[in-house]
Amino acid sequence: MTAAAIRSDPVGLAVNPRADTLYVAQRNGKVQLISGATNKITAQLRVSTYTAGAVVIPRTGAAYVTDESADTVSVLRPCRRHPAA
Repeated sequence: MTAAAIRSDPVGLAVNPRADTLYVAQRNGKVQLISGATNKITAQLRVSTYTAGAVVIPRTGAAYVTDESADTVSVLRPCRRHPAA
């Protein structure tokens, strides 16, 4: 078993199976993208102030991340660096 280093308090996890990417929502408002192939962090994005959870829609590859303090949802769409397929 190999573990990926999570840098803050994780509150949610979503998987994009087509891109082999994990989205780890953290309480500090950031989302870490982790490669399923290498278990390494490939990106870290600030999306809110108090992230509460995440989900990925496999058909589109978009990740939806909730912000509990602002009652909002951030949408992370795939790009060339993190493709959906």
